[in-house]
Amino acid sequence: MKRPALLCLYFAAACGGSSDKSESESDQTESEQAPDGTTEDGTGSDAGPSAGDLEPGVNELTIEQVVEGETVERTYLLHLPADYDASASEATPLLFAFHGSGGAGTDFINQFVPSIEEHDFIGVYPDGIASSWNIEREESNADDVAFAASILDALDGVAGIDTERPVGIGFSNGAALVHKIAMESDLFVAIVPQASQLLVDSQPTASAAKVSVMQFHGTADPVCPYDGGTGILDYNFMPAEDSTAAWAAHNGCDATATETDIAPHVRMEWLNCENDRRVIHYRMNGAGHEVPPDVDGGSNARIIEFLIEARQ
Repeated sequence: MKRPALLCLYFAAACGGSSDKSESESDQTESEQAPDGTTEDGTGSDAGPSAGDLEPGVNELTIEQVVEGETVERTYLLHLPADYDASASEATPLLFAFHGSGGAGTDFINQFVPSIEEHDFIGVYPDGIASSWNIEREESNADDVAFAASILDALDGVAGIDTERPVGIGFSNGAALVHKIAMESDLFVAIVPQASQLLVDSQPTASAAKVSVMQFHGTADPVCPYDGGTGILDYNFMPAEDSTAAWAAHNGCDATATETDIAPHVRMEWLNCENDRRVIHYRMNGAGHEVPPDVDGGSNARIIEFLIEARQ
């Protein structure tokens, strides 16, 4: 798996049932390891949590990361089902969800409770530094792609957790991050970017992994304009449909999308993709910087169905 250099991994579990809130060894062929266990770029690895450290419900875990020469503590939530059993015969896969600018990992706790309790997924909800993800001009200069990869490595081998073929969801700034992760690593087998598209100067290259994509975007979005351009941000966005079409072309899908009227919205899908990938775009007519819950009979239900299928 093509992952960035690992971070220093540590953990501290703070458990709560409330819904309110691998490759762990350094590759010395790529960077020499110092006596203290870190590499020349200031990163390293250590053991993650064990099943005995975790409890059903929401667990708060931490990872240390070196950012601009300073060691900072990164946090993420691990949302386990109420009947989590480390001795169960089948492990449950991971769903990463990345908040928008100004948000936090807690934003997703209520959203995916049904699928977590049904053992469709275990939720991983990271926190961005300064409540944002480093795309180009955010307050944080952290390597958030490496942060996501290191969370996966920390959870690798934990009983009851399946770290193979994880999936990623993001909203706004978090959607920009799942685009970035998919372009720069093979961490996720599928992504669901909501309310943010690719940038004009940042599109998947031939070396990027083939991933299934389900993108949601409102035609009245003032933050990330549906038709592209800068909107209220200093970013040059592609038109939203062109962004999804770029992923379709990358996945070798049909050049033209098949459209389905799901009034008042439109569902677009590029068929016949390579490697059984799927690429879908929801044009949410009249919607702003949001994802209405009733899209296509229930946006959450469509997302979970899509992600489950993508892992098969």
